[in-house]
Amino acid sequence: MRNNLLLFLLICLSVNSYSQPKTLAMHYGSDSGLSQNSITSIVQDKKGVLWFSTWDGINRFDGNLFKSFKRAKGNHIYLTNNHIKDMKVDTYGYIWLLTRDLRAHRFDPQTESAHQVPLQGSGTELNIESIELFPNGDTWLITEDHGAMRVHTTPDNHILSTQTYLPRQKVNLIRQDEGSNTWLLTNNGIACIRAGEDTPVSYLLESGRSFHSFLERSDEILFGTNIGEVVRFQKKSKQLTFLKLPVRGKIIALDHAPENKLLITSESKGFIVYNPDTGEMKRFSRENCPQYPVNRILSTYIYKGKEAWFEVEKVGVVCFFDFRTQQLTYQLIKTENGTTARLCPITEDIQGNEWVYPYGGGLSLFDRKSHRFVPFYNQPNAPNQKYSNKLHSMFFDSQGNLWFSSHSKGLEKITFLETKFFTAKTLPRSNSRTLDNDVRSIYEDTDHQLWVGFKNEYIRLFDSKLNEIGYLTKEGIITQSGSPLQVQAYSFIQDKENNLWIATKGEGVLRLKKQGNSYSITQFKHDPANIYSLSHNDAYHLYQDSHNRIWVATFGGGLNFIDPADSQQKFINFRNELKAYPIRQCPQTRQVTSDKKGNIWVGTTNGAVYFSENFQDAEAIEFHHIPGNPMEEDALSSNDVHWIYATAAKDLYLATFGGGLNRLTSMDKTGSPHFKSYTTKNGLTSDIIYTIQEDKKGNLWLSTEDRLSKFIPQEEMFENYNDNNFGFRLRFKEGACSTMHTGQFVFGSNHGIFYFHPDSIHRSSYTPPIVFSGLSLFNKPVQVGENSPLKKCLDATNKLVLTHKENNFTLQYAALDYRNAEGIQYAYYLKGFDKGWQVVGKQHTASYNNLPKGSYTFMVKSTNGDGIWVDNVRELQIEVLPAFWETSMAYTLYIIGALLIILLLAHIRFTMYRLKNKVRIEQQITNIKLRFFTDISHEFRTPLTLISAPLEYVLHNVALPEEGKKHLAVVKRNTDRMLSLINQILDFRKIQNNKMRLVIQDIRLTDFLGRIMDNFNGMAQEKQIEFRMEAPDKELHLWADVDKLNKIIFNLLSNAFKFTPSHKKVNIIVKEDTDHLIIEVKDEGIGISQDKINFIFDRFESWTERASGNPVNSSGIGLSLVKKLMNLHQGSIEVQSILGKGSTFTLTFLKGRSHYDEQTEFIVGDTEIKEYKSEESLMLPDNTENEVSIPSEPKKLLIVEDNEDLRSFLKDIFAKDYMPFEADNGQEGFEKAIEIQPDMIISDIMMPVKNGIELMKDIRDSIETSHIPVILLTAKSDIESKLEGLEYGADDYITKPFNTTYLKARVANILRTRQKLSQLYCYGQSESTANSEQPTIEEETTMTAFDRHFMDKLTQLIEIHLDNGELTVDDLVKEFPMGRSTFNNKVKALTGMAPVKFVQEIRLNKAGELIRKGELSIAQIAYAVGFNSSHYFNRIFKQKFGMSPTEYSQS
Repeated sequence: MRNNLLLFLLICLSVNSYSQPKTLAMHYGSDSGLSQNSITSIVQDKKGVLWFSTWDGINRFDGNLFKSFKRAKGNHIYLTNNHIKDMKVDTYGYIWLLTRDLRAHRFDPQTESAHQVPLQGSGTELNIESIELFPNGDTWLITEDHGAMRVHTTPDNHILSTQTYLPRQKVNLIRQDEGSNTWLLTNNGIACIRAGEDTPVSYLLESGRSFHSFLERSDEILFGTNIGEVVRFQKKSKQLTFLKLPVRGKIIALDHAPENKLLITSESKGFIVYNPDTGEMKRFSRENCPQYPVNRILSTYIYKGKEAWFEVEKVGVVCFFDFRTQQLTYQLIKTENGTTARLCPITEDIQGNEWVYPYGGGLSLFDRKSHRFVPFYNQPNAPNQKYSNKLHSMFFDSQGNLWFSSHSKGLEKITFLETKFFTAKTLPRSNSRTLDNDVRSIYEDTDHQLWVGFKNEYIRLFDSKLNEIGYLTKEGIITQSGSPLQVQAYSFIQDKENNLWIATKGEGVLRLKKQGNSYSITQFKHDPANIYSLSHNDAYHLYQDSHNRIWVATFGGGLNFIDPADSQQKFINFRNELKAYPIRQCPQTRQVTSDKKGNIWVGTTNGAVYFSENFQDAEAIEFHHIPGNPMEEDALSSNDVHWIYATAAKDLYLATFGGGLNRLTSMDKTGSPHFKSYTTKNGLTSDIIYTIQEDKKGNLWLSTEDRLSKFIPQEEMFENYNDNNFGFRLRFKEGACSTMHTGQFVFGSNHGIFYFHPDSIHRSSYTPPIVFSGLSLFNKPVQVGENSPLKKCLDATNKLVLTHKENNFTLQYAALDYRNAEGIQYAYYLKGFDKGWQVVGKQHTASYNNLPKGSYTFMVKSTNGDGIWVDNVRELQIEVLPAFWETSMAYTLYIIGALLIILLLAHIRFTMYRLKNKVRIEQQITNIKLRFFTDISHEFRTPLTLISAPLEYVLHNVALPEEGKKHLAVVKRNTDRMLSLINQILDFRKIQNNKMRLVIQDIRLTDFLGRIMDNFNGMAQEKQIEFRMEAPDKELHLWADVDKLNKIIFNLLSNAFKFTPSHKKVNIIVKEDTDHLIIEVKDEGIGISQDKINFIFDRFESWTERASGNPVNSSGIGLSLVKKLMNLHQGSIEVQSILGKGSTFTLTFLKGRSHYDEQTEFIVGDTEIKEYKSEESLMLPDNTENEVSIPSEPKKLLIVEDNEDLRSFLKDIFAKDYMPFEADNGQEGFEKAIEIQPDMIISDIMMPVKNGIELMKDIRDSIETSHIPVILLTAKSDIESKLEGLEYGADDYITKPFNTTYLKARVANILRTRQKLSQLYCYGQSESTANSEQPTIEEETTMTAFDRHFMDKLTQLIEIHLDNGELTVDDLVKEFPMGRSTFNNKVKALTGMAPVKFVQEIRLNKAGELIRKGELSIAQIAYAVGFNSSHYFNRIFKQKFGMSPTEYSQS
């Protein structure tokens, strides 16, 4: 039983003895840039670029980025389906694609475009089974059952031509022979197309034979049929002979076999080894070969000419025949469920590994020694399974990397590594996260045995072949069992007496003396009572110098040494004889060694220390401390020194933590050393270095945290090695390294002993080609196209031509080293712009901004994947074209233009000089005319006011006979007409100065026009003119400026009535279409002559004539104003006229409001437009609720006007109700305002000395007058002037001429509003009143900031002194910068009460509030609010509230 169990274990070990090849795996998926995770085929083009076809397009991969190509909107990839079944590359570099819908396409990588083949005709509807490519450049498309198509590519221009052969037959196979003759094997014969010919020659048609296999020999071609027969075609005689076989059925394959024999394979009846020379046939089938497969054989593959591998139609079956042994092997591999692609049954990689892929899946490695198949991390349900063993595709690239896509989805890259680096583990199953294999120290003794200290406190001994001998026990025995000596060994050394010294962490120093097969162990530890004991128990390193002294570096106690021959075994350190050692600066030491010049060097955590080892007295040692200073160029680059190494060339190197490698370059006379540092900037893999070892060639090998660097001193270059080279992840350990007697290096790592021989490590000499993979302009990728800078892809572009607007660009590039793309470094140089090569590390792009015009050469080079710079410079010519104004043609045109200008200058200057005066005079006349009309219009407004206002007053207030009223009405109408003309001139001036602004609102057009027509009904009746409007029945809406639209219609109607004789017609016609509203004003007037019609909208153009030829009065402004107002509305005006028959003016407006610009003001709300009236006719609503009657005492009214007549008129109309005062300019008006404190000021704006705006500002800025309301009168009617006045605090702004009734109403309303404001302050002090009786203040009730501040301060002062019964008005006046009378007037103006009364009101309101609270007695409340007499308090309280305080408290 015991023997059987042992045999079983041996078998298991032998099964698992075959190890997987050392590889590095990389996974790519959709997150890496793949368009889809199922890869159906993989190819590599002539440039070395990899292409992957997927279920969603194809992908190009340059080792850095994937770029996908598929049919999409806007590109030139015209695939019938993005699902790609198969992909192949032809001799011209085109990629042929077979899509899922069985259509063939050709993809051009240069233009990044694809189209179906054939592009047109009946062949586009044929289903394509397969695509066959041949060396002569022909491509054959085999259809399902309609023959085959030959696609010929013209070598010069690559244009395709297509020809169909045997359209009524099923083509099974197409092959080309050595003479480039093409053979078509069909289901009913053979056809041959001779080289250079198009017409096929047929053989054995209608013979009933179907042909399925082809083989060419030197003198004949063999064809396998479906009836167990081989047809032999003799090349010379072109004769056919027939070879009968001892099998029936389909011959699926004909292959060459060793010894000039042939292998003839049938589908299911066996295979035959045939000797053509002797005619001997040896058949293998189920009858004579038990291993022969039951299922059909689908294909064969001759491997290395020694074996025939059969693809058997059974999942997981491996079947091959050894020609030498004549043995057939049949084996079943466990596979997953599901279908899979058919791949080659066996493939060999560059490492010699043989890969087997049977039908249905089961990718495995073939171990020929054990004759078994090892799953490649894909055995179903195995613990180490990484991939599915069913593949979609599999490919070995030119560097031997394995690419495959499994059912696990995505793409896998397997890189095979040379096994030059090794590890030795004591516990192979332990992972890197435990301390079982964590090596901290290594040392080879004189017996070539390796002492290794582990972090798990074991000391193990290995032989020279790194086989473990055992571990050290407490008894000093090396054994595989027993209690281990558990110490953390940090360093070993063997002295001249062959004693082994061990430095430990925490346990001091051990000395092992060999005694037979064991060792006696002596321990040296720190003893605080013994100054000659070890200075610290953390011993990190041991070293024996040329005087046999053993030096101990401790981490906390500085440096120690002991003489082994000293019987007292004293440790010399800072506590005894090493008094000069810098213990304060360097207590923590890591390593001790000596250089070739007799100095001992100590590495510490605070720099390095060195001294001469040739001393007699330890106390006389002169120590030199070298601190690190990374800021100085020639200083030690870091304080933390981990390792110091003296080379055979007598150079000294210091490895630092964070400062890289330091080489001692010189030592000055004072003993100060100078260093040269090497860091990652110089190519070092890391600035953290643990250990250094030197090989026989003088190269230094440096261990970092997780990488290895080789430094070549002669070239000052680094070669770096990482996980990609090791084949596994590794972390090195500090202080653990050694060189064995064989020259092999050993390093401590987390995987045990890491070892290699430096002579076996060679960097890759592979030179990767560089491709240009993309161009971006302004950070946007550029696609290939006719209107693009790229007519072909960037890699196929010899010269990149950019315009001056495209001089901000980025070039993308990649070196095609797929073994280790992550290790490639780049440098680029733009010749003509850069000063030299720019080393950019792993950066794959070069960007240039604002590149000047000119010709450049962009050059890029790289390292290979191992970091070795190679000669692979790739160049791209770049030309940035100048702007047109910078071209030679432009400069030529500049010169010609300059000459022409010089030649013409004299004539032009003379002509301009002659015309200049005329133009200037005309312009001056035009400006003077317009300025004159504008200025005179302003001047006319005041006289018009003196005409219009008294006239209106007389008409409304004086009883006159009807005849007098009739004549005065004519005067009033012409006055209004004159005002209208003045307003037109002012509007025209505003338009000229771009100050006219629209206020747009929704207008009910028909109603609006009807109201305007009402103004002309009387005139129509008087002249017996038929006047009507034609409009649609539905309601029409127009977004327009009410005022401007009124002026437009009013002008046109005025002209129509002016020039239309009696008994004629004037009509308004309203129309609409989809986007417009149209208004026509049509008359039957005198008309306009054709020579004038083009100028009717010009300024001051008089165009009307009577039929008699006499001119009709016209200002020439109205129609010009109408034209400009229509332009402001984004509309148009047109005129059609026949002289003597009438005119039609057509206004066209856009519907809606979206056509107005953002600065336009909109009024959105009720669409009802009130009857258009001037502002003078508007009256403020009379709010009688809570109305405050004006006291019997007349209000003071100050009139400031420079026109004496107008001032006198205003005084007369206000004298009845007010007390008017006068001032003839702004300065006098302000002085009188301070003096008389009026209740209202009416002021003109345009006045001498100080105008109305300045007066307004002074009034509002003065606390004495800020409360006085002001109305401004002006001839300026523009909105800007109104806004300016209102911004300075005017209560109203009325333009001249004004309506006297309107002016009086505004004065009364403003004073009424001020009266309500005073009530607010009066009632506001009473809570009850505020809640129930406080008057409602209209929106226009305002108070200036000065007045509000005044009232707030006054109210606060009264409330502070509320209980002061002696408070007087003089006490309050002292707090304000004004006199008593001004104070009284201001308080009365703001509150309607004298100051004493106002104080009393506040006190009574406060008293009422206190009574309601009920917390105090009536007497207490009276004194609290400042009344010294309760009787007086009761009396005035009853006067205010209508009840006594007692009654009030009970109410």
